[in-house]
Amino acid sequence: MRVSEELMRNPFPAVNEGVISDWVGPRSFQRGRSYFEEGAILDPRPCKATLSRPGVKAPCSILTGCGLPAMPKASREADCSCPVGGGGRCKHIGALLLAWLEHPDTFRVAEELDTGLEQRSKLELIALIKQMLQVQPDLEALVEAALSAGDRSAAPVAPESFRRQVALAFRSSGDVWHAAQHRVSDIGMVGHGQESVAGAQGNANAGIVYQAVVQGMLEHYEMLPGDDEYLWEVVNRCVKGLGNCLAAGGGDVAARQPSLQALFALYRFDLDYGGYGMGEGAEVLILEHVTQEERSEIAGWVRTAMPKGNDWRDDHQRRKYGGFLLELEADHLDDGTFLEICRVSGRLAELVDRLLALGRLDEALAEVDGAGDPDLLILAEIFGIHGHDRRLEPLLASRIETTHIHGLVEWLKGQYEERGELAEALALAKRLLGQHPGLAEYREVRELSRRLGIWQESRS
Repeated sequence: MRVSEELMRNPFPAVNEGVISDWVGPRSFQRGRSYFEEGAILDPRPCKATLSRPGVKAPCSILTGCGLPAMPKASREADCSCPVGGGGRCKHIGALLLAWLEHPDTFRVAEELDTGLEQRSKLELIALIKQMLQVQPDLEALVEAALSAGDRSAAPVAPESFRRQVALAFRSSGDVWHAAQHRVSDIGMVGHGQESVAGAQGNANAGIVYQAVVQGMLEHYEMLPGDDEYLWEVVNRCVKGLGNCLAAGGGDVAARQPSLQALFALYRFDLDYGGYGMGEGAEVLILEHVTQEERSEIAGWVRTAMPKGNDWRDDHQRRKYGGFLLELEADHLDDGTFLEICRVSGRLAELVDRLLALGRLDEALAEVDGAGDPDLLILAEIFGIHGHDRRLEPLLASRIETTHIHGLVEWLKGQYEERGELAEALALAKRLLGQHPGLAEYREVRELSRRLGIWQESRS
């Protein structure tokens, strides 16, 4: 099935200035008009986005300084490599559509790239690559990486070329925002190599390539100005690829090792930088695909990585690592080791829950006594699950005199009310009304007062 020549000649028969302005917005339309009139749209051409949905595309000379293509499709879809171009509603798409509206005859119909390359001989393709390298020497690292990942029997690929390519991408431009995006675009090109390696060389080589790319990106991360969403996209694509390697990698321990190491490096890096989601899902993929033998090794990595300091950041990281460790070793941890991990990593909720399950109530109360107010509400729920909520009431009754956490007062009020101790519950309801005057708090005081038969005295 082929797209008709007429459809390729006119993929946007209904386009006009009003349609373009509605699509990109009035401000982007005006800026797009300026770009178009300045001649920023270069070498526009029709493109066959799908067999039934043709489109047009073109580089823009004022697009993040690197002339990456903007492309709208006849199905009211568009995409651009600028910061706001993910949905295609930007000034560059506006300029491209204006070019199509006013000068459709300048859109050069060219041979489809895939078709053209398939028709060339090996010698012609080699000559073309050499010519491209003369024009753009930075591509040499990409070609070198692709050659190292070529189909060479079962020989392992060399990770150094991929690391060099990532390093080159970071070094090849300045410090402004669009340069950072250009770096990540170059790194993203490596992703295509990773995927081809996975198909041609198997999961061992794919894991090596992913690991090399991940290491390169993490080593140069601070060269980017701020949190760069494009880098996050590439990292998360690596995470997905590493998970695929583990899922299809069988039981070859050596072949799986690079994938596990890369996933753990991303998990650790994200924790070090505050846990904002770079490499999101790495921990889940490790737990999903790790073998029983590998669990012990990764548990060793976790113990080594766990910080020893005492500031809030160390406490946060210890809790995260402790939770990971408990999941890794859940199948074979004895009670003593479980409790020790909880104490070392500050996993107070799991610690108290296990102590209560073992019937060690006094130890659980001692642990809770030193807990901060924010943790008390969770711990109170755990005590309730084990049927010991009343044993915790004296501690909460003393804490509510100074706490700013109203949930603790609510919990204790609920305990009194459930047992029919309405006078005690009313005293706490009045406390809550005084702290947070509101309709819900007022109604709570009114209801408890009526149940006690003292509403008229309380009402004033």
